[in-house]
Amino acid sequence: QISRQLNGIYALFSELERLENTTFAVSKEKVKRQYLLASMSLWVDLLNAKQKCSVGIKPVLFFFPEWWHSAQPASCVECDAMVKQLEAIKARCPETRVFAFPFESKDFEFVDLLKKQYAVSNAPALVVNDHVVYSIVPAEQMLEWLECSA
Repeated sequence: QISRQLNGIYALFSELERLENTTFAVSKEKVKRQYLLASMSLWVDLLNAKQKCSVGIKPVLFFFPEWWHSAQPASCVECDAMVKQLEAIKARCPETRVFAFPFESKDFEFVDLLKKQYAVSNAPALVVNDHVVYSIVPAEQMLEWLECSA
């Protein structure tokens, strides 16, 4: 089930990338919403699966400011640095799966519940196995938190 969900999320992400290059993409917001809902569902399923059996996926939450992904994104140096670090971590620990959610999400109470559960107070922020960080931490520390031996 988790593999099917991942495949669905990857398909939605590919569609979003395709739509980003289209100026008049009416369905872009609909696909973004589907992607966010699919990510939320997978997050919950992963947490449940981790409690009941061994799951190889190592989830990381990434909260970003909503304006960072708007039509005309403003610069967010910390966001860009975190994304680069996460890409490097994923290269060393391929089981890492990043779940990105807009911090100011008004449409999804689920995001507010996640922020409350992990005491996330601003964005950008990462949640790695219950560790909340607002800036870059050494890669070795992240790998330790992810329990990744790479």
